[in-house]
Amino acid sequence: MSNRRLVKVVIVDPNENIPLDDCVLYSGDEKLTDSTDQELFFEIDIKGILEAHNDKRVKVIDKRVKERTEHLEPAKIRDLKMVVVNIATF
Repeated sequence: MSNRRLVKVVIVDPNENIPLDDCVLYSGDEKLTDSTDQELFFEIDIKGILEAHNDKRVKVIDKRVKERTEHLEPAKIRDLKMVVVNIATF
């Protein structure tokens, strides 16, 4: 049985305070692969992507804090949602 599939990798910051325009950190091109989901994530420069995102994220106001203005803390990799969408399997 073949493990070939057409996939798209998407990484988002699911925090409600992040504007929709900024919540998608990575949306890869459709790709034909035989790699596992984990292998696909290792192909991405997540460190660089996360650093660029955190530059914006720390300027966003946390709406859950009502009594004072508080900004979000930098995100960690574990805070992100990483999804591999299987478009087709061959």
